[in-house]
Amino acid sequence: MGVKGSMGNKSVQEPPYPMGIRPEHITEFERLLWVEPKYDSRSINEYCIRYDNDDSTLITATGNRYNEKSTREFRDSSSLPLFEMQKVWSLGWKYRRPWRIRLPGSKEADLVDIRFKGLMNTTIEVDFRNVVARGTKNEDDKIVHIVVHRVSPVYRVYEVRVAGIKVVDIRESMERNRSVPTIMYNSSGGILPSRLVMEVLVAADFDMSLASLIAVIVCDMGFSQSPPHSTSRMHSTLNIP
Repeated sequence: MGVKGSMGNKSVQEPPYPMGIRPEHITEFERLLWVEPKYDSRSINEYCIRYDNDDSTLITATGNRYNEKSTREFRDSSSLPLFEMQKVWSLGWKYRRPWRIRLPGSKEADLVDIRFKGLMNTTIEVDFRNVVARGTKNEDDKIVHIVVHRVSPVYRVYEVRVAGIKVVDIRESMERNRSVPTIMYNSSGGILPSRLVMEVLVAADFDMSLASLIAVIVCDMGFSQSPPHSTSRMHSTLNIP
């Protein structure tokens, strides 16, 4: 079921087969989530990802300065750790591979490989080993490639696609934000808008924890670390009734 308008088509479609990095979070049907920012990089829940239907918590993400390693910890609703997102400081990786995603406490290979592409890093490529892959014993055949692309020059709207199929839609929440800011900022990207509540529509057979990870990355790269101000010269708002 799609929603069309100036922010584009919101509909998603099931991938050709179930896929994810945490099998317990692969949803059996389409789910709408929302990402609530806390504006505190030292908080134990700087981001909270909730179900839209009842506001219950799915996943929390700690602040990137909550511990000494500049690592975000993603935890489920019972506070059990799912994976970690660690900032990479090496100059060779800083801008194109800025994070490592690993299982909690693991020093082995990355759980997810993330690469930035395009002008102003408008495209993110993500590779991961599908933990529920069937019909193959070849580990290379279990690798799934997905592309995250910003589709609007004005609004914060992102599509997550697998083999051309949109499996996740991430966008500014028109219902949970009082207005949808249209932000104009300089070409260097030095001025960023304040964080907003984001909606995440996840297709059936896709991993909600992976969708949540991508949503947090989108928020980190696209929004300021500071809470919104009551007035700002950089904001031109479209009021939502």
